[in-house]
Amino acid sequence: MRTEKRPLDTEINVVPFIDLMAVTIAFLLITAVWSQTGTLPVSQAGPGERADEVEAPPPRELKLTQAGLTLDGERVPVSELTARMQGVQSATIVTDDAVQYEALIQVIDACRAAKVEGIAVTPAS
Repeated sequence: MRTEKRPLDTEINVVPFIDLMAVTIAFLLITAVWSQTGTLPVSQAGPGERADEVEAPPPRELKLTQAGLTLDGERVPVSELTARMQGVQSATIVTDDAVQYEALIQVIDACRAAKVEGIAVTPAS
């Protein structure tokens, strides 16, 4: 009895492997973008300083309503805001829901022009 040897013709299906690699690469790219977006700037004490000695001044409060803009309780036109915010490190903009989005952007742009580093926007309570 003679057995005939058949040639081994096995193929490995690589399509599922390619699909897995495509999904993995897409996942890694998306998470890399979000990990960069999610970083927060944190300031530290310099050499020889204790962390509790480094105290930032409180942020200036800008209140934006339909009636206008106030800086620490004093009415200020948006055109003068850049000059009044020179040297300020941080500011909090408190807005009403009825305020136009364009007015908020003008206030933020004025703060950025004055080199204010920390700008926070919060709704009025």
